[in-house]
Amino acid sequence: MFSHKSQASSSSKYTVTYNLNGGEGSIAAGTEYSLIRYQISGTVPAKQGSEFLGWAKAADASSAEFAPGAFISLSANITLCAVWKTTVVVPPEPPVDPPKPPCSKDVNGDGKIDVNDLIFIRNIIFGKIEMTADINADINGDGKVDVLDLIEIRNAIFNKD
Repeated sequence: MFSHKSQASSSSKYTVTYNLNGGEGSIAAGTEYSLIRYQISGTVPAKQGSEFLGWAKAADASSAEFAPGAFISLSANITLCAVWKTTVVVPPEPPVDPPKPPCSKDVNGDGKIDVNDLIFIRNIIFGKIEMTADINADINGDGKVDVLDLIEIRNAIFNKD
């Protein structure tokens, strides 16, 4: 908190206190007299993830009563509280079910690429084997298991690529 002292006369002094409400920065001190226009500091504090809206009398205010540099009359001590609006950065949404990269052509996991891999994929296509997360039979990486994956396996077996 930062304070400014004000004086109405030699017997009355008023303090303007700045509550930054979690903000950072400093407010330069100043002296003013009561019932004379007091200029609120023009210094704008900063708070990460927030936008400064201005000053208010209540620490939990959601809207500002005074702008930086505004004039007020002092007749008592006052605390001016920074009012912040949280700025939310929305991260981009991740892609929905991105296609898996092409997998090894040894679909059944027996260590070799052969006709058994063709049969395994055929059984997935015809629903005889349930496709689970640990089975990566999408050989061409297009996001689905179909006849094109069968062709990839057939070519690997007969062309030995």
